[in-house]
Amino acid sequence: MKKNIFDIVLIFIVISPFVLIHVFNLEYSDTRIKDSSKRRIQTYGTTISRKNDYIKRSIKEVNQKDIGSIAFKMNELESDYRLPYSWGGDIKDFQKGFDCTGFIHGIIYYKGYDTYLKRFNTHSLYKMLKRDKSFILLYESKINSIEGFNLAKLSLGDIVMWPSGIMDAKNIPTDNIFGHIGVVSKFIDGEPYITHSVRSDAYNDIDIFPNKGNGINTLKAEKFITLKQRGILAIFREKK
Repeated sequence: MKKNIFDIVLIFIVISPFVLIHVFNLEYSDTRIKDSSKRRIQTYGTTISRKNDYIKRSIKEVNQKDIGSIAFKMNELESDYRLPYSWGGDIKDFQKGFDCTGFIHGIIYYKGYDTYLKRFNTHSLYKMLKRDKSFILLYESKINSIEGFNLAKLSLGDIVMWPSGIMDAKNIPTDNIFGHIGVVSKFIDGEPYITHSVRSDAYNDIDIFPNKGNGINTLKAEKFITLKQRGILAIFREKK
């Protein structure tokens, strides 16, 4: 009898480490799977779905559905989202926020222009807008470089592009345009304002909204155009 008890105890001592290891591994594996799933959900919830909800909510809350009014509403709602400027960021990638082009073509896409879903940089968006019969090329430095552009001609929703350098606005476009872009989003006391997504802190003092730092901001069109002394590359207007 004593021998049998001894044998049972011995067997238990021998196999118990293996049982514990197996149980621990299962538990660890299950936890790792759960954690991984949680990370994926959190990543999706704070990037793609969040950015898309930001635009869709802004469209829903504005009366005028032009690109500029939607952009301005996004600036008004910015404190609810606080998505930073992210170079290369658009509506279908996992960057934390938008870059200047992703911000604009995301709005255009959700206005109903399906061809604007893909990723654009400033150069490719410039070429896309030139081909798109839904938009009018109001001004282009290549054609109108001598006369310049009168800001009084701007309308709500006009898309304004910078060139990539000072000389570009005088004689280009070349095939390598990597500039900046914004949209006329508001008229205050008759003066046009532009909303854009930007990384530089140079705009903090002239942003009319309280949220400073990189992200979406709104400023006078004249400041937007002259701050970097590059002039205007092109201006596009959506057909009514």
